Amino acid sequence: MNNNGASKWKKFIENVKVIVILELIIMGIACFISIGGEEGSVNGVITTIFLIHLFFGMYYIMLTFSKSGFGEAMKSILIQGGLLIGMLMMIALTNESSDHTVIDSYSLNFLKNNAIEVDYDKLYHIAFERYGSQRNQLVKFSGKVFLLDGSDYILIDMSPEPYKNQVVYVKRKEQDHMVSINDQVEIYGKVLGTASVAKHLDKQLNVPVIESYSLTLR
Repeated sequence: MNNNGASKWKKFIENVKVIVILELIIMGIACFISIGGEEGSVNGVITTIFLIHLFFGMYYIMLTFSKSGFGEAMKSILIQGGLLIGMLMMIALTNESSDHTVIDSYSLNFLKNNAIEVDYDKLYHIAFERYGSQRNQLVKFSGKVFLLDGSDYILIDMSPEPYKNQVVYVKRKEQDHMVSINDQVEIYGKVLGTASVAKHLDKQLNVPVIESYSLTLR
C-alpha cells in the first residue's frame, strides 16, 4: 500500500472512531433524557436519539460543507439521511410494539377505572361514528355467546330480546376464559371498528368489533 493509500485508510479509521464515539455519546444522552423524563421505553430512547442526531447531523453537514466543499457535504447528507430514515422506521416499529405491550399489560383495576359501561346502541355509535383515538375507547359490556368463529373470534349477542341481532364481534386473547355457546360473559375491551357477519347470519349486517382485554363468565 502506497503512502497515499495508507493515509486515506488512516483517515477513514479515524473518522469511524469519531463517529462511533459520537454515536455512543448521543445514545448515552438519549438514555439519560428518556429515563429522566420517565419515558424509559425503547421507543422513547430511539425518539430522543433521533432528535439529538438530527441536530448533530445538521451541524456535521454544515461543518463538512465549510471545510471540504459541496461534494463531501453531499456524502454527509446521504449518510445522515440514511441513518435518520432508519431511525424513523425503528420508531414506527417500536411504537406499534409498545402500544401492544401497554394494552396487553392493562390490569383489571385499570380497566374497571377507565372503561365505560355501554349498551349496544352506545357501542354501535362508538364503532360506526367515531374515528381515530376516539374509536379506541375502552368499554365494558355483557352478553351471551352467540357463535364461536375459530379460536380467535367469538360473536356476542347483546340483545335483551331474541332475534334482535345486536351482535358484537370479539377478538379474544389466549388468557381469556374458555367459553361455549349460550354462556353469559362480561367483557372489557377496546373498540377496533366494524366488520360484516354476513357469513354467519342470513342477512348483510355490519357489527362492532372489540378486542378483548378481559373476558369472564358471569
